[in-house]
Amino acid sequence: MSGIVSDNLGRSSGLTKSATVTTQPKSTSSSDPATDTNPSGGVGHIHLNSSDGELFVCYDATTDDNQWLGTAGTSVKIVKINGNLGVTVGGHQKPPITDIMDEVSIASLGDATDFGDLTEARRTACTSNRVRGLAFGGEVTGGTSATETIDYWTFASLGDATDFGDCTAETWGGMGCACDGTKALASGGGNATTSPLDIIDTVNVSSTGDATDHGDLTVARYGAGGCSHETYAIFAGGWTSAACDIIDYVAIATAGDATDFGDLTDDINYIGGSCSDNVRAQWAGGQKVSPINRIESVNIASKGDATDFGNITVTRTNAAGFNDDTKGCCSGGYTSPGTSDVIDYWVMASPGDASDF
Repeated sequence: MSGIVSDNLGRSSGLTKSATVTTQPKSTSSSDPATDTNPSGGVGHIHLNSSDGELFVCYDATTDDNQWLGTAGTSVKIVKINGNLGVTVGGHQKPPITDIMDEVSIASLGDATDFGDLTEARRTACTSNRVRGLAFGGEVTGGTSATETIDYWTFASLGDATDFGDCTAETWGGMGCACDGTKALASGGGNATTSPLDIIDTVNVSSTGDATDHGDLTVARYGAGGCSHETYAIFAGGWTSAACDIIDYVAIATAGDATDFGDLTDDINYIGGSCSDNVRAQWAGGQKVSPINRIESVNIASKGDATDFGNITVTRTNAAGFNDDTKGCCSGGYTSPGTSDVIDYWVMASPGDASDF
C-alpha cells in the first residue's frame, strides 16, 4: 500500500486529485461598485456585477474612497483635483495693481505668506490642478490696458510664476476658470474696447503653449465665477449689459459649447470665492447694486438652481477662491470704498456661515 494517500482516485493507485482553485465574489449587485462601496474584506475583496458578469477587485480600501479595477478594464476611483495649498495672485492693492502671490496651508488656519511674483502685475483669473496653478490674462493698468499672458507656477516650489503662453484674446480680469486635473478652461471676460466675450479658452495644464478655442458660453459676459469638477466646468453670474443669474456648464475634456445649468438666487456680477469639493460648486460674495456677502451653492450632479448656503464674514466682490476636499475659502476682495485682506473659510458639505481663517 505504499504511495497511498487519503485522497486517492483509485485504490492503491498512488494518484492524487489535482487542486482546483475557485474565485468566489464576496459581494454581488446588479451594478459596478462605487467609491463608497466599502468592502467587508478590504483590499482583495471581489465584487460581481451580475448584470454584465464583470468581476471587480478592490485594490485600495479607504472608507468612502475605495478604488476598484474590473476584469474588463473598468476603473472605479475618485479623481483627486484638489490640493492642500491655496495661492492667490495679483489684484488691486490700495490702489495699484500688484504682482504679489500669497499662499496659505488650507489645513492650518492663519495668515498668508509670500509665495512669489507674477510675470507682470495685473488683476487676473486663476485655476489649478494639484501640481500647477495658472493665471489667465488680466487688467494691467486701471482698466485701460489688458494682457493675453498666461502664467503658471508649481505649488511644491516657492518662487515666481513663469510664462505659459497666451490666451486667444486680450482680457482684463472677469474670466471664469476651471480645471479637471488635465485641462484648464478660461471663459468670458472683456477689455477696454470690446463688449463682454463668450469665448472659452483651453490649455493642457502639464504642458506650455497658447490657448485654443474650446467653445462658447451661452451668453457673453465678464465677471463670472468658475468652479472645477472632474468632468465639468461651471460658470456662474457675471455682467452682460447688467448683472445676471446665469449658471452654465461645459464638459472640460471635450470641446464644445456650454449648456444652461440653472440660475443663481439673484443677479450677481463680480462673483468670487469659487470653490468645489467635486460634489458641490460654491461662490462667495459678488455685487448686485453694492457688494453682497452670500455664499451660493449647487449640486453638480443634479444640476438646477443655486441655494443660499450661508454668509461670508465681510461683504465684498472679486474675492479669490480656493479649497481642499473639505474647506472652501475666499480671500481679499473689494469692499467699497476699499479693499479687504480677510480670508474666510467654511465646510463645503455643511450649510452655514463662514469663519475667519
